[in-house]
Amino acid sequence: WIEAAAVERVLPRTLNIRVAEREPVAQILAFQAAQPAGQALPSQFLIDRDGYVMLPYSKAPAETTPVEWLPSFTGLSGAELRPGRRIETPIVHSALDFIAHFERSPMLALVELKSIDVSNLQYLQIMTAQGNDITFSLDRFEAQLARWRRIHNHGLSRDRSIESLDLAVSNYVPVRWMLSNGAPAPGLKKTSRYKKKHV
Repeated sequence: WIEAAAVERVLPRTLNIRVAEREPVAQILAFQAAQPAGQALPSQFLIDRDGYVMLPYSKAPAETTPVEWLPSFTGLSGAELRPGRRIETPIVHSALDFIAHFERSPMLALVELKSIDVSNLQYLQIMTAQGNDITFSLDRFEAQLARWRRIHNHGLSRDRSIESLDLAVSNYVPVRWMLSNGAPAPGLKKTSRYKKKHV
């Protein structure tokens, strides 16, 4: 959980200690290697923006309650998840890069990320809490998010919402619509209880 720490001596009798904690941006529920009893048990992990793996605070070994405000990564092998170590898989870092772009985009106020499938090495499959299934290529996230916003607005003007959208296609954008319920989008931005910086 510690991203950085520093100790400074201030004469004659003072030590200044600065600690910065890692902040999780995604979570993973994965099955680890078989236990002595011969049963593989699910384990929950958190990942920060740099791909470092963490266990949740005060987590009982058998507890696997999802953190509601964090998107889940799916399609990742449990063998790659070691607390305190950085995941090196390129597709995972593409997904983390996507989250960073999403959090700076206008879509942040309109939809909530629910899961990101990282099982395919060619694209990301995004599911939102609003029922949108969006395919992203692994680059040009800013441009793809802008296209998503334009198509989202187009659907709202016709009382429809996106069911599925393939933004990995460059020449045209396959989209499937579902009828909108007409309800205004709720406030979606959530504050992480893990965001702490100690000085």
